Amino acid sequence: MKKKFIAVSVLICALALGSTTLTSCVDDNESASVTAIRDAKAKQLTALANYKDVQAQNEKIIAEAKAAIKNAEAKAKEIANELQNIELEKAKATLAIDIETAKTQAEAALLAQQAALESAKASLIRALDQVSIAEKDRINSLIYKADSELSRINDYQQRIITAEQNRISATYELENAKILKEQAISENNKDIALLEAKLELYKSYENTGIEEAEAAYNESVVAQEKLYADYQTAKKNVYPLKEEGDKLKENLSYSLLMQMQRKPEFSQYIVEDTENTPESEEIIITYDDGTASIQTKNYPESKYKIDSEEVASVVDKNITTTNREVAIKQVALQEANTALTAKKAEEGYKLAVKAVADAQDAFNAAKTEAEKEAAKATLEQAERDLVAYTENEEEAVTTAEENLKREQDNLAYYQEIKNWLDNSGYEEYEKIYDSYVKAIDAWWDAYILQNKAWHNYGVQVNKTLILEGILNSTIDFSQDITNCQTTINNLKAQNEDLSSVQSQETLIKYYENQKAQYEEYLKIAQANYDSYIELINDLIENGSTLPETPEEGGEETPAE
Repeated sequence: MKKKFIAVSVLICALALGSTTLTSCVDDNESASVTAIRDAKAKQLTALANYKDVQAQNEKIIAEAKAAIKNAEAKAKEIANELQNIELEKAKATLAIDIETAKTQAEAALLAQQAALESAKASLIRALDQVSIAEKDRINSLIYKADSELSRINDYQQRIITAEQNRISATYELENAKILKEQAISENNKDIALLEAKLELYKSYENTGIEEAEAAYNESVVAQEKLYADYQTAKKNVYPLKEEGDKLKENLSYSLLMQMQRKPEFSQYIVEDTENTPESEEIIITYDDGTASIQTKNYPESKYKIDSEEVASVVDKNITTTNREVAIKQVALQEANTALTAKKAEEGYKLAVKAVADAQDAFNAAKTEAEKEAAKATLEQAERDLVAYTENEEEAVTTAEENLKREQDNLAYYQEIKNWLDNSGYEEYEKIYDSYVKAIDAWWDAYILQNKAWHNYGVQVNKTLILEGILNSTIDFSQDITNCQTTINNLKAQNEDLSSVQSQETLIKYYENQKAQYEEYLKIAQANYDSYIELINDLIENGSTLPETPEEGGEETPAE
């Protein structure tokens, strides 16, 4: 019936318009159909390119972060052997700040990219409206899989950066090994809680139907947006408190007390005050979904106490000794200057000065290139002779000046300590330390709220993705549950490995191995992602694309 209907319509076209018009009628429809298909494929390929570009931008963000961390470490390594005491501590603090800044900026940029990714994915899915249902289902399935691999890629990239940050922190002792271990275990526990919540979501939605999933999906998307806003608010509250704590920690590290503690002559009298340094404590964060995470609250900067009488005794002795050294060095400088003056008064020096002046005149008077070259050689030799004549005396003056300045600096340093002791300097240090402890406590209160907000948001994202997978028929519950449980087991195994770490060297090795492991995972995820993208591209380029309307070349519905 359909073929007869089309044949009759063509016949009517021919009778009405003639044979020439008949050809035109068929060619116009055929051309419009080809154009529609070509335009549709172009839209689909453009949408796919935009989707791929988000990943390219993510890779650029990660590359910049890695380069910044590498440069920061290279700079620290270059100057580490040249610095001592307070300058070395400042270099360590700068390194820690540079690495944390690079990591934080990358995390923020990748989070911002998530919106671009969702937009690009939505555009790609919309562009598939013009392919056959079977091909659309296949491509949607591949997009879901590519999206999952992309999430893994971003996660592994950030974990690689974190592992590198921790390795550098352990290598340069930016934090002590115990605290680094506690922080790493806490981060793993946070991830375990989120994965356990995800596991429960898989189990609860395993038998959900399409209609139920669609209603739940729409609600989940709305809830996800609100929870993300809650997380952003909580995150903003954490940052200024972290800044305050870091600044107070820096003030403590650079304080005169800690400068003295790093000096061998005072170190035995300035020791860690273990009784008044808050101990690390385990905090159990219980989330709204019933899961929990064990975090370790610690105070990286210890409090120190001072034996003021012993330090004062050492300082008084050093002031007396250094005053005498200053007097001796002053006389030595006077003698060196006197010797230099006497040397310059000698006839030989005067002749050397005259030789330079005569050579300069000869150089100025020379006319030809050869004469200039010869005069130049004579002038340079005369200048070297003049320098050599007083070289020993000049060096003696320079050495005497350096020796005097060193002793004067020592005297000023000991006098500064004496003034600090006489003017309640330690009490001021205690006030700063108490403020530091309060800042850490306030930061932890805010961090717990941020942690809960992030967990709630993460659970909602997982819920949305699971429901999306049900709607698209792309989710493999059995495989996803297995993968989720495997990841949980791996993180728990990491915690066991961390707990057994006893030295700085083994901690550094742990982070090196962890980084290498994530790099291998990244290679697998990247290969999977590239494979899915290639398959999507192939389906778009070589698959069938339906025209938008019957008028643009598709088959018409037969007349009743």
